[in-house]
Amino acid sequence: MGVGTDLVHTLDYVVLLQVMFNLASGVESTPLSVWEQLKERGIRSAKNARELVGKNAVYESFGRLLEAGYVRRTQLPHPTKPGRKGPVVYDVYDNPAWNPDWSPTSPEAEGHSEVNPQVGTLPGTPEAVTTVPAFREAVFGTFQQVRPLPEFREAESPPPHTPRRR
Repeated sequence: MGVGTDLVHTLDYVVLLQVMFNLASGVESTPLSVWEQLKERGIRSAKNARELVGKNAVYESFGRLLEAGYVRRTQLPHPTKPGRKGPVVYDVYDNPAWNPDWSPTSPEAEGHSEVNPQVGTLPGTPEAVTTVPAFREAVFGTFQQVRPLPEFREAESPPPHTPRRR
C-alpha cells in the first residue's frame, strides 16, 4: 500500500493539509482550531453542500488520521500540578511509517488472508513438476563453498584509479 491509500474520506486530506499548513506557519493545531479555520475558508460538508463542515466531522477526521498514523496524540503532564493531565500535543507525519507508535495493518486484519495470484495457468494445462535439485546435480555436479586462493586475496580490492588528462 502506498502513502495515503488508507485515507478514504476527502475531509481527511483537507484536515491533514490544514494541519501541515499550520505546522509550517507555526500555528497551533487542535481539532477545534482546525474546524474554525476550515469554516473561515468556506469548506463545505460532504453530506450537505449547503452547510459548512461540522465540528464532529473534523473530530472524526482527526480520529481517522490518528488511526492511520499521520497524527500522533500525546498527553503531557501538567506543568505545575503533579499527577494531573496537562496539554495535548499533536505530532504530524508525512508518512505513517515515520510515526513510532504506528504499526501497519496486516492483510489478515483486513480480511485478505488468502492471496489470489493475478496470473494462473490455462484450464487443462498440466502442473509443472519440480525436479530442480536433481537436474542441477546432474548438469553441474554438487556444489562446494569456494574460497579465494591466498595469492589473490590482496588483489580483491581494485587498483587505485589514475585520472587521464586531455
